[in-house]
Amino acid sequence: MDEKQIVQLVAALREKGITFEKGLNNEQVKHIESVGTFQFPPDLREFLQYAVPISYTLQRWDGETTVYDHFPNWHHEPEAILQHHKNQIFDSFCFDVEHNQFWMKEWEIRPEKLKDAFEIVKLALEKAPPLIPLCGHRYLPAYPVMAGNPVLSMVQAIDTIYYGYNLENYFQNEFLRSGELVYGSPSDYRQIPFWSEIVC
Repeated sequence: MDEKQIVQLVAALREKGITFEKGLNNEQVKHIESVGTFQFPPDLREFLQYAVPISYTLQRWDGETTVYDHFPNWHHEPEAILQHHKNQIFDSFCFDVEHNQFWMKEWEIRPEKLKDAFEIVKLALEKAPPLIPLCGHRYLPAYPVMAGNPVLSMVQAIDTIYYGYNLENYFQNEFLRSGELVYGSPSDYRQIPFWSEIVC
C-alpha cells in the first residue's frame, strides 16, 4: 500500500466504527521491534505510523452498541502485548498436541511425556518467523520483511486459516465487506516458513 491507499483505508475503517490513535513515531517502532526481536514488514509499519487502531464499535440488532478492544494498542505496554500473544500461541499448540493428536512431521517421533513434547513445540515456535498481532487472533508474519505477507487467523493450531492474502485484503475481509469474503487464489499467498505448513 502506498500512502494514499493507507489514508483511504483508514478513512473507510473509521466509517465502519474503528477508533484510531495517532501513529507510532520512529522511536516507538524501534522499541517494539527490539522487544519483539522482529522488524515490521513495511506495509504494516507504514500503516501503524499513520494511525494505530485501538477499538471498534458494532451496532447490535437491538440498536445497542458494543465496543471491542481486540486491537493491540502499541502505544501502551508493547512488552505485555507481545508476551500475551506469544503465550497464547504456545498454549494453543500445546492444547492441540495434548488433546487433538497434533504433531508436525518435521518434529519426527513424538516423545511419550507431554513435558518433552511441549519443549519441542517451544523450540519450534522460537525458530519460526514471529507473528505480529493485528486484532484478536489475527496475525501478520514478520518474515519476510516485505510488503504483502498473508494474514493468519489462529485460535488453535489445528484450525489456522488465511484471513487475507495481504494486509489490505485482511482489513477489507474483517471490517469492510458485508457479503462474501474475498480470499483470492492459492497463488496470491506468499509462502511463509513453518506457518504455511499448518494452514488448513
